[in-house]
Amino acid sequence: MLFGDLRPRRFVAIAPIVLLSVVGAACGASSGTQTSTSTQAPASGVPLAQVLAAVKSTETTTRLPSTITPSVLEGLANDAISAWTIPGCDPDPDTTTSLTSLAPCTFGATHYTHTLMVIGDSHASMWYPTFQLMAERIGWRVIDLTLNNCGPASLHYYLWTESREFSQCDAWQTWRMKEINTIRPSIVVLTGWIGGNTGPNVPLTPAVWEEGIEKTIHEIHSGIQVVVLADMPHISTSGPECLARYPDDIQRCSTTAADAVQSAYNQAEAEAAAATGTSYVDVTPWFCGRVCPDEIAGIDVYVGVYHINHAFAAYLSGVMQTALAPEITKVT
Repeated sequence: MLFGDLRPRRFVAIAPIVLLSVVGAACGASSGTQTSTSTQAPASGVPLAQVLAAVKSTETTTRLPSTITPSVLEGLANDAISAWTIPGCDPDPDTTTSLTSLAPCTFGATHYTHTLMVIGDSHASMWYPTFQLMAERIGWRVIDLTLNNCGPASLHYYLWTESREFSQCDAWQTWRMKEINTIRPSIVVLTGWIGGNTGPNVPLTPAVWEEGIEKTIHEIHSGIQVVVLADMPHISTSGPECLARYPDDIQRCSTTAADAVQSAYNQAEAEAAAATGTSYVDVTPWFCGRVCPDEIAGIDVYVGVYHINHAFAAYLSGVMQTALAPEITKVT
């Protein structure tokens, strides 16, 4: 899953979120310089109770909502890169060990009072619309220090697309920690894909993941608030393709929570957060009840199999803000 064409694009958050017009951040500023995307942020995000009700309601929905059209599904199939990446923020995993400028990966409020940093792999960068909207509402900036396939845990990773050790990720981890401790953001969010990114014949057990997360947290300056954000559910087939195939029986596309939720790894992350005195946010209720559906609130949740779609990420900006409220309150 390498980055491709990341020219500034528009993403549409289907009802109840309004159209969000995204303009890529300007390039060329020095490291740490604020730039901003421009977004029509709603006055407030969708509240948790409404999100949970939408998740529960979908368990009994059979027909594909009219808001999800064949053209929408076609655009989200096959892990379409433009539907989950950050416009203009496209470090190449083949060659990148650091960024010469943070400007393309900086967004949020033009006039900010605090900074939030996000670190991890593509499962961190896919939350871009969530943090974009939240940051504009609360007057913060966000700096995204993510590199595809280079997770938040301090581990040696493997580049499956090229069948080799991911040496660039080792250097990237050193660089991103230096940036964090130099810039001193108010909050750092750690999140990423939980899977086999450590390579063939290298088991990534919950204990190994927990140790890697703890090591990352210990390297972050003690004055910075840290949040460990759980990974999304892992579905086994492309959500958009399944919905297109079964528009009159979309329950066939749902995955049981027992199969989709990475419970052992979620528990490992929660224990890592507890051991280091940091916070843990479990996103599972935002996606799953008894099952994890491919459609929630009239929005296609996934892009292919591996990522959430910009529209659904935008829909969750309110619940993310609520989840981070204790940490936000500590620094404001």
